[in-house]
Amino acid sequence: MSQTLPAVVFADQIDVRFPFSGRITQVFKKAGDQVTKNEALAQLDTKILQVELDRELSDYEKVRAQFEIFNREHPDISDDTVKYLKTIAQAELNSAVKAVEIAKNRQDQARLVCPVNGIIVSDGGCRPGLYATPASNAFVVLDTDSLRLRVELSEYIQPDPSLTYSVSVADQKISLTPGTILPAGKNFTWDFRPQTPFNLPIGLSVNIEVGNKP
Repeated sequence: MSQTLPAVVFADQIDVRFPFSGRITQVFKKAGDQVTKNEALAQLDTKILQVELDRELSDYEKVRAQFEIFNREHPDISDDTVKYLKTIAQAELNSAVKAVEIAKNRQDQARLVCPVNGIIVSDGGCRPGLYATPASNAFVVLDTDSLRLRVELSEYIQPDPSLTYSVSVADQKISLTPGTILPAGKNFTWDFRPQTPFNLPIGLSVNIEVGNKP
């Protein structure tokens, strides 16, 4: 094996989509913007979702009141029939609670958030007033936490555990951890992850330095 391996800085790109259709009311990020994990990208209209939530909350209050009335009217549950009726009332209350949780969760999902730290590659054409669907208008995000060096191999090689791998960045040598060699069509790819974070542009060609363990 040569003393260096030619590699390219690589990172994953992910699509971030709304889980359901709706009219876009706000867009918070555009192509080229940096984004942090759980930061909002865009927002759908929540008027109808709020109506649904209010309805479920109203149904919950009604079922809860009925459950409390039942308990007051039947303090003695030794009778089997009363036990079964209370089980039914409890099940209806539990179902009402779950319905409220689902409505709240759906309202939360109207705000599209980024699941990773990264850079916006495309905003998917999202604009306020447009109608978005799960099949369209996806944000494309470059996951900067997945930065690694990728080596293209024309044939499979057996990794040597006695070797070390590193790359020099701004006069600093960063140690690399080799991954598994994977097939890629007729060739193979070999990814190396930095043991400490580095800041190199995607697509940059670099040389991985190969050495021997002491």
